[in-house]
Amino acid sequence: MKVVRSNQGKITVLILFCLLVVATLKIMNAPVFTINATGELSVFYDNMQELCKDADLIVEVEITSGESFKSDDVAFTLSTANISKVYKGTDPNLPNLKILETGGVVHNIQYTFEENKVLKNNQRAVLFMKSYIGSVVEEEAFTILGGYQGKFVINERGNILHSNRHLSQQLKEIQHISQLQKQIESNR
Repeated sequence: MKVVRSNQGKITVLILFCLLVVATLKIMNAPVFTINATGELSVFYDNMQELCKDADLIVEVEITSGESFKSDDVAFTLSTANISKVYKGTDPNLPNLKILETGGVVHNIQYTFEENKVLKNNQRAVLFMKSYIGSVVEEEAFTILGGYQGKFVINERGNILHSNRHLSQQLKEIQHISQLQKQIESNR
């Protein structure tokens, strides 16, 4: 292997390296920076009873894919998930459940609402949802109640990874899937 000794050769190697990095980021759509939107929620859920009451569908899922896009200058992600358990509602009888969230990574920019990141591939979560009605997507989809309030991401040990610091204290106190399941069962 030849060692590059001239300044022109070093500059060429540096430019090629930079191009490789930029191409990799572009292909992977890896976020370079984050834009966080803030605002008021139309409904704020203080407790599990309110979430259970308003949800058409409560399910445990694993995300299999997701695609982010913009509609009217707002970033959205449409994720596909396999349902592993239905707590409330009837199984939508879909080969894959579609979940529409505000936010996502578009052109290497991560968009969040109140610091809430969208669900990622292979993540497990218990979701409190309603059927989506609107023009952002044409296919049958569901949205998460209260944006982030109805989303409980579960790690491999069954611990809840709360998605937002703005949750009510009662919802923050739910730390494990077993606690969440008990609360769902007692509020259905």
